[in-house]
This record gives sequence, structure tokens and C-alpha cells, in this order.
Amino acid sequence: MSSRRLVTLGLVASVVAVPASLPALAQSGSAADVTHRQSVLTELSPTGEVRSSRVFTQLTVAGDGEVEVVLPGQSTRGLRNLDGFGKPRVEGDQVVHRLAASPEGAAARTVADNTADLPVTVEVGYTLDGEPIEPDDLVGRTGEVTVSYTVRNHTAEPTEVRYFDGRQRSLTETVDVSVPMVGSLSTTLDGRFVDVAAPGASVAGDGRGSTVVQWSLLLFSPLGSEEQTVSYTAHVTDAVVPDAVAQVLPVDSRSFASLRSTAESYKGAVESTRTLTVNGVLIDGNVQLLADGAAQLLDGLQQLGDGADQLAAGLADTAVPGARRLADGTGTARGGSRELANGLNELDAGAGTLAAGLGTAEQGAGDLRRGLGELADGAGELSGGLSQARGGAGTLGDGLDAIAAGSGQLKAGAIGLAEGAATLHARTGDLVAGSQQLQGGASNLLQGLGQLRAQLNAPSGLPKAMAGVDELRAGVAKADAGIGSTATPDSLLQGLARLDGGLGDLAQALPQLDDGAARLDAGAVRIAGGLDNPACDPTRPQDPANPCGIKQGAGRLAAGAGQLSGELVTARDTLEAILPLLEDPRASQAVQGVIAGIGAPDRTGTALNGLAQLAAGAGGIADGADALVAGIRDPQAAGTLRDGIAQIRGGVAALEAGIGDPATADTLRNGVARLMVGLDNPAAFQSGPGANPTCTGTAAQGRQPCGLRQALRLVDGGLDELGTGLGSALQGVNQGLGSTSDDPSRNPTLLGGANALANGTASLAAGAAQLRREGTAPLADGAGQLAAGVGELDTGANAAAGGGRDLRAGLGQLDDGGRRLAAGAGTAASGSGSLVDGLGQLADGGRQLAGGAGRAAGGANQLADGLVQLDDGANQLADGLGDAGDGAGQLAEGLGAAADGGQQVADGTVQLSEAGMQKLIEGVSDASAGSSLLYNTIKAIDARGADGEGLLYGTVDGATASGVYQFQIAGAGDDDGDGSLPRKLTVALGAFGVAGALGFGVRRRLV
Repeated sequence: MSSRRLVTLGLVASVVAVPASLPALAQSGSAADVTHRQSVLTELSPTGEVRSSRVFTQLTVAGDGEVEVVLPGQSTRGLRNLDGFGKPRVEGDQVVHRLAASPEGAAARTVADNTADLPVTVEVGYTLDGEPIEPDDLVGRTGEVTVSYTVRNHTAEPTEVRYFDGRQRSLTETVDVSVPMVGSLSTTLDGRFVDVAAPGASVAGDGRGSTVVQWSLLLFSPLGSEEQTVSYTAHVTDAVVPDAVAQVLPVDSRSFASLRSTAESYKGAVESTRTLTVNGVLIDGNVQLLADGAAQLLDGLQQLGDGADQLAAGLADTAVPGARRLADGTGTARGGSRELANGLNELDAGAGTLAAGLGTAEQGAGDLRRGLGELADGAGELSGGLSQARGGAGTLGDGLDAIAAGSGQLKAGAIGLAEGAATLHARTGDLVAGSQQLQGGASNLLQGLGQLRAQLNAPSGLPKAMAGVDELRAGVAKADAGIGSTATPDSLLQGLARLDGGLGDLAQALPQLDDGAARLDAGAVRIAGGLDNPACDPTRPQDPANPCGIKQGAGRLAAGAGQLSGELVTARDTLEAILPLLEDPRASQAVQGVIAGIGAPDRTGTALNGLAQLAAGAGGIADGADALVAGIRDPQAAGTLRDGIAQIRGGVAALEAGIGDPATADTLRNGVARLMVGLDNPAAFQSGPGANPTCTGTAAQGRQPCGLRQALRLVDGGLDELGTGLGSALQGVNQGLGSTSDDPSRNPTLLGGANALANGTASLAAGAAQLRREGTAPLADGAGQLAAGVGELDTGANAAAGGGRDLRAGLGQLDDGGRRLAAGAGTAASGSGSLVDGLGQLADGGRQLAGGAGRAAGGANQLADGLVQLDDGANQLADGLGDAGDGAGQLAEGLGAAADGGQQVADGTVQLSEAGMQKLIEGVSDASAGSSLLYNTIKAIDARGADGEGLLYGTVDGATASGVYQFQIAGAGDDDGDGSLPRKLTVALGAFGVAGALGFGVRRRLV
């Protein structure tokens, strides 16, 4: 018997000994367990052509009694029994075995010629010194030889596989699915082969001077490939062509652990990427909430800016002119008080002379008696004049008392204003700190966007950018439809037109308020409302009739930043969990980049740090809003701004001045008109002077400004160009991100918006500092000076009131004396006996008149001094209100810059959602779809292996079946030299021993 025949028998013995262990059912009789093993042994030429192929069958039946087993679809050509002289019965293509089964098991073994097409083929090629050569020509040659073996699995079939992407959308794709097969190929090179190199093989010595080379084969995708080529290269002297042995086994996930673990890995990747997609959708939702918070913040800043404009206008239009008129009035009163003092001084001198004259008259009663008739008439007239003087003194005293009371109220108002201004000055410090924190958050956001730009431009960025083009175009169409026109129902332009009409009606309906203090108070109320509106619900969409204040906007911004931080932490943890499962270095690098971009709150330049800074800045703004509201809101609490405004009778500009008309700059209706043009300006695309079809010109260059609709049309045209290729897509991403030098008003880009946000927050910080330095500080100083001047005014007014009361008392006494003088003169005229008494009373009245006139003169002097102080205080009040007006104007400018920064925050968050998160979500969803496709492909492959499709012939229903394909590749040259028979037996037994150790085989109950 030849050595090849011995090797063949050794192979057969090895193969039929491969174990199988699952229970089965017998075809007939009372058998309890049937095991069916198929082994196809094929002998190949040195180049791989089939020389012969036989199928070996082994049945093992465990049970009791006679059992008849029918094997369907068998090869019957050359069928013979390997256990004796008889052979099984043949019925068509069925082979029937009758066995005497026992608990230990009864066996039957047969062999037949293989008449079926082999699912696996082997081809062999040879080269000598780099040139192809036939194996027979290689024998006896010397040189560098290379032998290559190509093994093919021909079971692939197009199969429709259903899978899901990260959004759980069902997809189908037709892929080639093969029966899973694994195997090995081995050969032994004798001592004539040196410097052996066999890539991917296990190379070892056999202890006899020969080299054993063995390869493992995975003949199905995606673990391996349906076609695999292995080779070795060596230097040979007096060459022979060694034979080789290959064996291939159908497997499934229970017999081949790598298939099972691969399916589990893909399943885990599907679940992880699906979770990551869901988290990405949540993060995008939170980014949109952040955009809503930024929009509310913008509304609050705009309301605060409107209030500051009204405050400045009120101070300029009403409070300052009123204070100037007050100063003019006090100046006039000041001059009149001096004239009054001079007149009373003259009255005092006349009263002294009268008293002296009455003394002389008392001494010269004899001479006076002759003129008593005349004196009686004069005394009557004097009495009437003194009565009138007494009434005038009463009126003067009442006026002076009213001035004193008014000066007291003015003093209280001035003190309240000073305290309110000091409180406002202190609260602006919180505004400065909050704006500086917001500036830091904006800077970190800009740095984070820079890192995002670097990630998007990496080789692994935007692999599926083209998939989002149609959705972007749909978004542009929705945005264009949302803008609409003034005639389009429920469109933005129609809403703005209605808003403009409503504002016009409101301006006409508002009465002209004459009371400056009430208008100024209304402005303060609006400022407080812009800062804090507890009646609004920040968790619901913005209500135009009840807008939220800066405090609510900042709170929502802080809450959105906190929620977004939590979602980013969850996403980061998820990415870190799936990172070890990623085998693609590019995917791993991309995920690591995303993890680094999310970072940590204490690491500068990361998304979490930027959100922490943004939340801190929003908290500072909310605290500053609380402080400002505390200094403004309550008109009954002393020391507040509204209390000071009420006390000094300040005013607020009319609301219609803020509404204005479309042609008046810096008014609300003008802003609505400009916003409508900013949304849709067809004149930009029309022909003629000022046309601007590319939206690149400016109004300063005589070009029409483009509206958002025109910009959307340009974007829609750009999306057509975006579909030309991946390079154009990447360019579109770069254009969307832009650079920090882009102007958001002409070229709205994410980095440009972020840079403008950083500049806006810097301007806000500078404006807040300037407001504190040049606005509230001078206001506090002026209010303090006003309080001091009004205090002096109050002192003078009280002194003047006291003098008025003394004057009234003195004139009352003088009036009484005049009446007595008239009565005495009458009595003296009727009888000279009463002359002396009447003259004495008259002298007393004259002296009282002199004393009262002196006191009246002193009071008039005090009144003049008080009016001087009042005049000085009124001038200081006018100057202080002028400074307050300047400070309010600076506040309005700073809030305008803050509103611009808030607009850029809102635009930046929208672009972050559209250009960043949504693209990331689609990319992860596509990755999930890829993993799902691979997972379901592995399941389809495993199903073919588990169903026994790798078996060449039919088997018994319910039996445990296994199969193996063995190929004996013939050599050429010295077959029997150098111990070839032992070597070949060693190769055969060793190869199948390795196969058994690896657990190759199909173990499946077929039903």
C-alpha cells in the first residue's frame, strides 16, 4: 500500500472520530439517539485539480432492538460497507441501514464516490526565483521558491438583511451571506528548504530536521473572507514539491466561539451607538432650550434698553427742564424776598419814628387837643390800613408755612434720591461682575467652537455630510415659509405687520402725560419689569403679553446650561464606555476627540467649562437684576429709586416716543420696519441702482441690504453646490463655522457669532464699568449734593415761616393799637378829660408797632436767606438730573451692546444645533446602522450554519449531524525519501488533532 493511501486512511480515521454531543431522534424503530457524521475526502493534484472525491458516512444509534435508519439524498455510486461484506439497502437516492441498537450504541460506516459539487475549492501556484513554474518542472531545481494556496468558500448567496439605524428606522440591504466555514492548511518542508518565511502561519520544527507550517482559515465575511490565499517562501536545493493537507468544517455560533463573541460585540455596539444617538437628540434638545433661554435673555435686555432710553428721555425732556424752571422760580423769589426785607426795614424805621412822635404828643397834650379832630379822622384811616396789613401778614405767614412744609417734603425726597442713587451705584458692581463672568463664558464658548472646527475638519469628520443636504434644504424651505409675507397667514412678516399696526394704534391711544413724575415712575416700573417679572412662567414659551425679565431669562439660561452639562456628562460617560469596543482607529480617534471637547467643568477650553462659566455669568446677572429691582421697584420704601423719583416729581418720556413711527430712527416701529426689511428685502435682488444679488455689498456702498429670505435663497443655492462631493461638503462646514473675523451682520457664521458674542460681552462689561464710573457715581454725588442743598433750604424756609408768624402777630397788635387809637381820638374829641389816657395808649401802640415791624424785617431777612439756599439747591438739583440723564444715556448704550451680544448668543446656539449636534447625531446614527447591518449579517450567517446548509448530503430528521471537508494535495518528486511516510502520517494526525482541539464541527439537531 502506498504512503498516500496510508495517509488517506489516517485522515478518514481521524475525521470520523470527531465527537458530536446533542441528542437526536431516530427515523424508525425505538432508537432514542442518532449521530450522523459526514466526511468528504478529496485528493487533489499538485495544482489543485480534483483527482478523486469520496464521502465517508458514520452512523451511531443508541437504543434497544432492531432499528432501520433511512438517509435521504445520498451518493450511491461506489457505495460499500466499511464494517463488513454486506452493504446497506439502496432505494433511489436513499440509503437504508438496519442496525441492532444497544444502549452502548451501534455503528455503521460506509464510503461512496462523491457526486455533488464541492462547496470549497483549493488552487495551488508555484514560482521559482519570481517566475511561475509547473510543479513537475520544479523538481530538482535550486533557488527561491514560493508556493501559494488559494482556498474558496462558494456558498455565498444574496440575502436581504433588515437592520436599524440609531433612530430605530428600519432599513434593508442585500448582502452576500455564506455558510460559516473555518479550517486549516498544513505542510511539512524537509531539510532541503531553508530560510522559510510563511506570513500568518505557525512555523515549528518536527524534531527530525523538517519544518512544519500551518495556517488557520476563516472562510466567511465579515470575520474573514470567502477567498483566502496563504503562501510560504524558502530557498530550496534539489527541490521536491511537498504534499499538503487542508480541512474545512461548517460551524455555527455554538461550535465556534468567535462567531458568537463577534455577534455579541456588534450587538453591544448597536446598543451603545443607539444610546449615544438618543443622548445626542437629548443634548440637541437642550441646546435648543439654551437657544430659547438666550432669546429670553435678549428680550429682557431689549426691555431694559427700552426702559433706559425712556429714563434718559424723561430726564432730558421733563425732569431737567422742570428743575431748571424750579431754579428760575427760586431765583425770582430770591430777588423778591430782598425787596420785601428792604420794605419791612423801612417800615421798622417809620414805626420807630412814630413811637418817638407819640411820646412828644403825649408830652404836648395841650397842643394835640387842638388837632384831635384831625387825628380822629387819620386814626380811622390808619386802623383800616393796619387791618389790611394784618390780613396781608396772615397771607404771607400761610405762604411761608406752606413753603416750609414743601421744603420738608423736598428734603425727604432729596434724601431718598441720594440713598436710591447710592444703592443703584452699589448694585452696578454686581452687574459689572456678572457681565465679566458672562464674558469669560463667551470666551470659553469661542475656544470650544474652535476645537469643534478642528474635529469637523479632521479626516474622520462629516463622513455622512451628504445625507444631511436634503434635510438642510427642507429646513431652509421651512424657514422661508415661516418668514412668509404680510399677506401670508401665521407668518413672521404678517405678525410683524400686525405688531406695527398695533404699535401705531397704541401710540395714538396713549394720552400725553403732563405729570413728569408719573412718566418717570412708569419708566422705572418698566425697567424693573425688564429685570424681573415674577408673573411670567419661564418654563413655557415666551408670551408677548407677559414677557419674562432678565432674571427669568438668566435663570432659564443657567438651568439650560446645567441640564445640558448633565447630558454632556452622560454622553461623555457613554462614549468612554464604548471607546474600548471600537476597532476602527479612525472611529476611536473621532470619539476621543468628542470626549476631549466635552472635557470637565474645571478644564479651560472644554464644553463643560464653558457651560459652567455661562451658568455662573447667568447667576451673576440674576443677582444683579435682584439688586437693581430692590433699588427700583417699591415706590413706598424710602431709599429706592422710585421713591426718590416720586419725591422730586421727576417724569418719564412718553411711551409713544419709544414707539415712534417707521421713519424715526431708534424707535420701536422703526425697529419693526428694519426687522421686516432684514427678513425680506426683494429690492436687494432686483435690477437697477442699489441691487445686491450676492448680499456682499453694504448700505454705505450704495447697495440694498439683503433680508433673511434673500440669504436663505443664497443658502439654498449653496446647498445645490454642496452635493457635488465630500470636498464641497467639508468646505460648506468650514463656511458655516467661518472664522472669528467674520461680520455676523453680513456673514452670519458660528465662529463669527461666537467671536462677536465675546466682543459683545466685553462691550457689556466695559459698558457696565463705564455706567458705574460715569453714570451711577456722578448720579450718587449729585443726589448727595442735592440732599445737602435741600436741607439748607428746609432750614431757611422754617426760619422764614417763624419770621412770618412774628410779623403777623406784630401787625395784629398794631391793628389793635390802631383801633384803640381811633377810639381814643374819638373820645379825646368828645372830651378832653380822656386825652392823656388816649395818648398813653397810642404811645404804647406805637411802640408795639415798632417792635412788630422790627420782627417782620428780621423774618424777611431770614426768608431771603432761605430762598438763597433754595435757589442754590434747585440749581444743584438741575445739574444732578442732567448728570443722571447722561448716565441713563450711557446705560442705554451699554444695554444696546449687551442686546447685540445676546442676539449673537441666540444665533450661535441655533448654529451649534444645526451645524454641530444634528450632524453628530446623524453620524452616530449611521454608525449604529453599520453595526446593526453587521450584527444582522452575522445572525444570517449563523442561521445558515445552524440549519446544516454546510453539509453536502441529507441527514436523518432529528439527528445530530456534523461534517468536514478534507483535501489531500499531492506533491511531486521523492515521495518516499527522507522518512516521508511517517512525516505524512504526522501531518495528517497533527492537523486533525489541532482541528479537534479548536472544536471545529457542526453540532446541530436538524428538524
